[in-house]
Amino acid sequence: MIFNWLKKRRRKKLLAQPFPQAWYIYLEDNVFFYKNLSLRKGLSK
Repeated sequence: MIFNWLKKRRRKKLLAQPFPQAWYIYLEDNVFFYKNLSLRKGLSK
């Protein structure tokens, strides 16, 4: 149970940080279906 709490805490901290711009560029250039993903899933810039 404590591990679950730690995992949620770490995930919450990571999600609070902005997504690196360099990763968007990588996704657009190297992941074929990236542009087809729903922006409602949290992938918007």
